[in-house]
Amino acid sequence: MTETFNIAAYCRISVDDEKENENTSIENQKSIISDYVSRTFPGSELTFCEDRDRSGYTFAQREGYQRMRPQLLSGRYDILIVKDLSRFSRRNGHGLVELETLRDAGVRIIAIGDSIDYPTNDDWLRIQIYFFVNEM
Repeated sequence: MTETFNIAAYCRISVDDEKENENTSIENQKSIISDYVSRTFPGSELTFCEDRDRSGYTFAQREGYQRMRPQLLSGRYDILIVKDLSRFSRRNGHGLVELETLRDAGVRIIAIGDSIDYPTNDDWLRIQIYFFVNEM
């Protein structure tokens, strides 16, 4: 029997991103995540949360993420999946603290495009590098 999970997927597009850019559009992010979940975690429950026209620099002004966060911290979701870490955060310090908070709450974090599966794999150094580059 295949193990199933409750999975939260977070999608964000910035005010700086071109809304028609297929690499960052909300619809593209959802498609990539849905395909990944159906292949990797068949039968799992997938819930999407999104923020449109929101900067990746801070979490405070992202209403979608703020609604999802308490559910992540309370154990409602086992896994948080993003297309890549730049969709999660573009601020090194804040992104790292938020990921540590989620990890400490027992949430597994997967960034598909960055090949991150944390803490399943010890990707902390790679995560730090990605956040540093994304902030630049």
